[in-house]
Amino acid sequence: METNILGGLNVLQSAAKFKLPGVCIGVGNHFMDNPYSISKSAVERMVSMFNAERGTKVNIVRAMNAYGPGQVPAQPYGPSRVRKIAPSFICRALKGDPIKVYGDGSQISDMVYVGDVADALIKAMEAALNDKVLPVIEVGPKTHTTVMDVALLVKELTGSASPIVCLPKRPGEKEGAPVFAKSETLELIGMSDRGLMPLRDGLTLTIDHYRVHA
Repeated sequence: METNILGGLNVLQSAAKFKLPGVCIGVGNHFMDNPYSISKSAVERMVSMFNAERGTKVNIVRAMNAYGPGQVPAQPYGPSRVRKIAPSFICRALKGDPIKVYGDGSQISDMVYVGDVADALIKAMEAALNDKVLPVIEVGPKTHTTVMDVALLVKELTGSASPIVCLPKRPGEKEGAPVFAKSETLELIGMSDRGLMPLRDGLTLTIDHYRVHA
């Protein structure tokens, strides 16, 4: 929490002092009661305050569950201390290990390809460079996906026989809690959910990456 909140404050103070535009990367689960989500939500509120009171030009982009080639897996498959859904499911499927799902898998967790997130960040920064402060942009598809949907699709695309194991929910998570985008906000930066990478295609590219690098 210290890194996110104090780090965010330091960046905003510098943006105000030197009159620099910027983009704040938010998270889709900003409403959840866990330390990470709370800290990210706090930074979003500070952005709104600085824009209103200090005249900063910082736009907020909330990516849903971002994934793609190069995302670092958590141990034992990689050095990351943060367990992300795509590298976790894919690495486990490729190794034949159980695919671990928190809760019963019914929670909506829309996936968005890293290239689409990058495009949104660039366009939001371009708007800030042109002195445009936009409402929060949410990057994600209009068609919703559950965590279990992702696990099953990973199994299909990898041809894996890995079992899917459901674990107790993590602190701050609620069964079935939805993480999805108001995708119409993409229109504010000239994008559309229709132009986003389909999940099957994006996962195929990501799986190809981990076949070589996992």
